[in-house]
Amino acid sequence: MTVDHSDGGSDDAAFARTLRDLRDEGASILVVGAVPGEVHDRTCLSFLGEGIDDHRRAFALAGRPDETVDRRLPSDANRDPDHLQVVSGECSVRSAAAGSEAGTDDAGPGGPDGPESPAVDPDPGYATVPNDPDGIREGLGDALSELADASEGPEPGEIRVCVDSVGQLFDLHEPGEVVTFCYAVAALVEDVKGIGHFHLPADPDDGRVAALEPVFDLVVELRLRDGAQQRWRTRDGTTTDWLPVGVGV
Repeated sequence: MTVDHSDGGSDDAAFARTLRDLRDEGASILVVGAVPGEVHDRTCLSFLGEGIDDHRRAFALAGRPDETVDRRLPSDANRDPDHLQVVSGECSVRSAAAGSEAGTDDAGPGGPDGPESPAVDPDPGYATVPNDPDGIREGLGDALSELADASEGPEPGEIRVCVDSVGQLFDLHEPGEVVTFCYAVAALVEDVKGIGHFHLPADPDDGRVAALEPVFDLVVELRLRDGAQQRWRTRDGTTTDWLPVGVGV
């Protein structure tokens, strides 16, 4: 991975060491960019560990349909509950309109004023929870405990977590609640030495990005220019060049 030295940043070897340390200790990554959904899908796939059989994975869906998991999970991924846990906010879990950030604002079946979701979850690796920061955090905490127990002590980077979408939480809740949620979930991920990434489909100069940056170890910016590209930056300001989407931690 090539590092931008224009601001006196670290060299490639130092950046690689930073990534290695984050893998060893657990890390949380903010993925930003007002780009088509498939670019976020491809980025998510790389962070979840495409082609790596022994990863355990958890999804926390807020304002996203269940099909998000099928699009982003590696095709050869183990879907047993010991390896895959899905936590889904009940307000929008099966809404076809939930692909947009504001898809859960409409009243009606599955919406805030519609009927509640069924009380029985379809499988032991799937849980519906209240579609709010506390409900999703608690559900994800339970899911990560299940994965960690199944692993009998997870290796660093073994557990991978996708949170999608932080933007939907901002739409429905106070900014301070969302920031607190991200801090809490990042701590849960670190407790199991996992790698978590949080999607915020917004431009890098969006005020929500600035509010969240202190929470995260890395920020990954996405753009479309000669294909889908990504650029990484660390808390100390070290920034990579623009690279093709597909590089993960």
